[in-house]
Amino acid sequence: MEYSFTPSEDGKYIILKVKGEMSRAVAMQQNRETHALGKKLGINRFLTDATEARNVESPLDSYKFAYADMQQEAEIDRYARVAILVSPDDHSPISSKLFPGTPV
Repeated sequence: MEYSFTPSEDGKYIILKVKGEMSRAVAMQQNRETHALGKKLGINRFLTDATEARNVESPLDSYKFAYADMQQEAEIDRYARVAILVSPDDHSPISSKLFPGTPV
C-alpha cells in the first residue's frame, strides 16, 4: 500500500492518491494524516483517488471501520467534505464501507 497527499494548486482541497491493498489500519492512518494537514492549512475538503486501491477487509471489518472506527477518531473532521473516486470495475459494496459515501 502506498499513498500520497498534497494540497491542490488553488489551496481548496487536499488531494489523496491511494495505490495497492487497503486495510482498516492503513485507511485510518491516511485519514489521520490528511485531516491533520487539512486542519493545519484550514482545508476541510478532500479528494481521494482510489482507482488503484482495493479493500482487503471483510464486510464486517469494513462496516466497523465506517461506523465505529471513523466515528470514534477525534482527529477526523466530521464536517469535512470528502469525494472518493473508485475503480470503475470495483462494484463491491465493501469499497463503499471502507470509503464511506462512495456510490457503488
